Amino acid sequence: DGYRTKVSPHKHASIFAKCVDMGSSPKSRHCSSEITLEISPDEDAWFLEVTYYMIPARIFRKMYGEIDAETISRMKNSESPYATFHGLPNAVQIIDGTSRTDTSISCHTYLPPPRPEDCLGHFEKTPALPIAYSNSFFCDLMAQAISELSGVPITFKVRDEKAEDNNVAFIISKGIQIKAEELVFANSYGQRVECDVELLSGHVGGEALDVPANYDGAMFKANIRAKKEDGSGEIVFKGEYIWQMVAK
Repeated sequence: DGYRTKVSPHKHASIFAKCVDMGSSPKSRHCSSEITLEISPDEDAWFLEVTYYMIPARIFRKMYGEIDAETISRMKNSESPYATFHGLPNAVQIIDGTSRTDTSISCHTYLPPPRPEDCLGHFEKTPALPIAYSNSFFCDLMAQAISELSGVPITFKVRDEKAEDNNVAFIISKGIQIKAEELVFANSYGQRVECDVELLSGHVGGEALDVPANYDGAMFKANIRAKKEDGSGEIVFKGEYIWQMVAK
């Protein structure tokens, strides 16, 4: 059986979620679900397949502990991090030892250790960064890298935030494959996030950026790696994204 949300009077969206695998044995530690998002009958539906690893609550608490009551109280009075997202906190730089070409670029940036307030809703007493919130930073990094490679002004914006007037294009996600290797707990460690972008198809660039043919429809592949900034360089997140540039 699946679960479908009720469509609002404004017909904003309909979400259908179904558990397709609860593990092949009682000792299995994973489950999978499929989610379909329909915004309009006139638009393509979005499809998401997610696999989770399950840990019994008592083992989870024993492994990771719980934060103090004062922090829990402060979090309850905090605003959602999604509502206050303003992009990357640090500058984007070219990775040392790499060079930008006409079809590729490699960049990196740094994310500080997450605050408990950044983790609202993602484990009440053991806050850890939600993948969706982390992905907002990764998308901002990819947008800046694609903008630098193409020469086309692009800014990653949160929903309903007015875009800058100099933006002449935007990018649409055509496919994503991501994997979180471990949880990033509040006050744990910062992350060095690296991004490799490659132009797959389409002519990008030229002196006249106001000519849509220079960039409209161009396809890009971006690979993201988030590494611990604790001296180990261990990868905690990786993903491959396909983006299409569309003229405004």
